[in-house]
Amino acid sequence: MDIEVIGQKYWLYGIRGTVKDVQKWTSTSVQSSGGTLQRVADGVYHMNAPQISSTTNQHQEFWIVSASGREWKVAGNYDVRAGQTAFVIWGNIKGNNSGYNLVIKNDTTGSTWTNADSLHGKINRFGTGNLTFRYLIAMVIGVLFITITSHPRYYHDGAMYVGDIVVPCIMWVLFMMVIGFFHLVRKIRANQKKALSEILNVIDKNPQFVKSLEA
Repeated sequence: MDIEVIGQKYWLYGIRGTVKDVQKWTSTSVQSSGGTLQRVADGVYHMNAPQISSTTNQHQEFWIVSASGREWKVAGNYDVRAGQTAFVIWGNIKGNNSGYNLVIKNDTTGSTWTNADSLHGKINRFGTGNLTFRYLIAMVIGVLFITITSHPRYYHDGAMYVGDIVVPCIMWVLFMMVIGFFHLVRKIRANQKKALSEILNVIDKNPQFVKSLEA
């Protein structure tokens, strides 16, 4: 199915069927930090032991098998059990042949999961170019304003103390870069939320599309 997501032509496809062969396992990663040798006196050394920490990760894989026999492997910690009915929708911008899992739904329980990381970069970056340009303009205007309105000190020989202008300009640019970064992250997340909402809305309004995924 072809749809439009935030101005981009997107294709959607997927599979609906029975959950089978659910596999769960854990893995542990170990990290160490520190560990130094300190000289206390001549010929006397003290060893600071490294700090050891570990992280346990949960993993899960399962298959969705359609009524026609198609199979699709799903990796992720989704709340599903063997024998339940579920579907997965994947897609991408038109022109890209491979798609990524966008929506997983357990039809038996009604639980739905979305994957923002699977959205195409054009969706994430929508409007960010204009946002970046506006911040660059603000930086330039701020620097010009500081340069024109500042009252720098002068040395005895009449030379201007440029630090009175340069330092405030640098602080202004750094301030705008930090604010702009957080604004950019918020814009990307808003794009992802809107895109996934549009995709879910299309799926909900097209039950025949979901039904066709059983073939």
